[in-house]
Amino acid sequence: MVADEYEEDKENEIMNDNSPTSSAAGIMYYYSIVKGLGYSKKNFAKACKVSEVTIIKWYKLINAYHSFITTHKNNIFS
Repeated sequence: MVADEYEEDKENEIMNDNSPTSSAAGIMYYYSIVKGLGYSKKNFAKACKVSEVTIIKWYKLINAYHSFITTHKNNIFS
């Protein structure tokens, strides 16, 4: 129970540390990598006006859940 609350707080903290634009840029970059679309960090940084460092930070965060996302994609995207 405490662990669940900690994880929820941690997740909320991550979301609060960044603007929605930063989050979106990182998510789009992750998707681009997974789908092999060929867009670079620089493309997203320029289009979204966020730093490449921020995009990589979000990419790493999302990529840590890659296995979960791919395993549950039918439930997530239905």
